Amino acid sequence: MATLEGQVDSVLGSQKLTAFVSTHNPARAKLFYGDTLGLHLLSEDSFALVFDANGTKLRVSIVAEVVVAKYRMGTS
Repeated sequence: MATLEGQVDSVLGSQKLTAFVSTHNPARAKLFYGDTLGLHLLSEDSFALVFDANGTKLRVSIVAEVVVAKYRMGTS
């Protein structure tokens, strides 16, 4: 695998990743990710919905309460 000068191949560089989001309302999430965004539903159980996002798995975990993270992404 080609790397930039001085970089070492990563263990995760050749692995498939899974993205995670949470929902309190799986029926609504299924409509949004499946119908609105057009993602293919791979599996569904009492714990999560799993969609294919162009080769990346998107796991929508079903939780009792969605809590907003106390951090933010990006620059300050």
